Amino acid sequence: MPPTACVDVGVLPLQLLLRRHPGWKRQPVAVVSEDKPLGTVVAVNRRARAAGVRAGMRYAAALSLVSHLHAGTISPDDLAAGVRLIRERLLTISPRVEWGGDGWAAPGVFWLEVAGLRRHYPSGAALADAIGKLLRTAGLAAAVVLGYTRLGTCLLAQDSVARGGCRTLVVADEAGERAAVAAVPLDRLPLEPAARDLLEKLGVATVEHFLRLPYAELLRRFGAPVAELRRTARDPTRLPVQGRDAPLPLQQRRRLTYRASDAERLLRHCRVLLDRLLGRLQHDGRAVTELQLQLLLEDGSRRHELIRPAAPTRQRHLLLDLLALRLRALDLTAGVEELALDARHTPLPGGQGELFRTSQRRDPAAGAAALASIRAEFGNAAVVRAVLADAHLPEAQYRWQPVDRLQEAQPRPPAAQAAPLVRRVLARPQPIAAARRHGCCGPFLVSSGWWYASAVPPTGGPRHGSPPAGHIRDHQVPYDRGPANRAYYFISSADGTLEWIYYDLLTSRWFRQGWVE
Repeated sequence: MPPTACVDVGVLPLQLLLRRHPGWKRQPVAVVSEDKPLGTVVAVNRRARAAGVRAGMRYAAALSLVSHLHAGTISPDDLAAGVRLIRERLLTISPRVEWGGDGWAAPGVFWLEVAGLRRHYPSGAALADAIGKLLRTAGLAAAVVLGYTRLGTCLLAQDSVARGGCRTLVVADEAGERAAVAAVPLDRLPLEPAARDLLEKLGVATVEHFLRLPYAELLRRFGAPVAELRRTARDPTRLPVQGRDAPLPLQQRRRLTYRASDAERLLRHCRVLLDRLLGRLQHDGRAVTELQLQLLLEDGSRRHELIRPAAPTRQRHLLLDLLALRLRALDLTAGVEELALDARHTPLPGGQGELFRTSQRRDPAAGAAALASIRAEFGNAAVVRAVLADAHLPEAQYRWQPVDRLQEAQPRPPAAQAAPLVRRVLARPQPIAAARRHGCCGPFLVSSGWWYASAVPPTGGPRHGSPPAGHIRDHQVPYDRGPANRAYYFISSADGTLEWIYYDLLTSRWFRQGWVE
């Protein structure tokens, strides 16, 4: 029997609304953000979808299409109560139940630890049927997948729900799960619409194509969330189900009477929503670890912004300052019609005060607060550090990794020998004229990318290769993903600088890779 079961209660807000009004099941039904003409349709059932109602349109527009449309609202408290109900039912099956996961799971997704239930159920199919039947008695339909990884079972369950069926599936082995997940369409992944549309234009249609993309390219082109999703999907380690409550969302939403493009006006609305969040967290003794700001623009697009304080906090002025920095840095010319504020939270950390305070040359807390302000103004990917990568070409032997917290400095004792030389690597090698190689050191040959079996012209012009399906290419940045044949030299320039250059044997051109200090 596989060790993990994923339960996806598809479109949970809609199911909760139908559970409240069982007589609506054979009628067109929609969940709206508010019961007003300017409210937004959040979810619809099949009958409403067949009549043309879509999520994201105005409630008034939906009523113009279906005059007898049944609609209602599901508040964050209603959603939290539904999650608790499902979790209590699942705890009767397994003592370890986990809700949500790393920001890519919907509110109705749960995982169960089922490795120890072999003696209670004759087969995995019997266990999956028992879970589905238990939720059906509560008026909820769910897809149940027994497998080996969290993301794999989650994608298979979501794919089952999206195809219009809440079926059960038992994966035979890990290879079978990988093969099934590879064929899942790309739109099942939790990607932003802009990133998903661009990937589809590049020919990335399935999860298999997405996993083939290099991490460094995704990080550079699409940002940290997309790259981390790829890393999570490729990670061979399998964490067991933790068996503890995940923090429930505390989302607060406000519909604006008039569209707003001024950051100060939006900040006043955020202040009201933040006060509500902090009031609930104060009652539960918890602190904010991350604020999630969602903006619905007049053109129908949505902006998702993450604001992370340096440490878990409930300080109102600090969180407002970070929100102000992010709002002032955004381009909101389209105008904001609705904003929502949610918070990831944790128990308020407590520590023992120091009896004797010693003077320190550096304050780590102040440094972390400064980095939090930079991330709030310029984005969460603005503070990074270089880490080594396994590649052949120098410009691909490192990548930039986001920094969440400052690490304590560990100075080394002074060495007796001379200081080591440091090579400075340019982000993009610069074309230069034919180099004079008097008094140089070299050549040092580097050959890379020959395994792509690309058709490369002998001289002149850019390289044209045939990388694997779904591969991203950029001829301006010769990363280690195409054929390369270089001869490196160290030469002394007229001003005494020790330059690091190479001759490209494929294009017969010289480039400056960097210099040495």
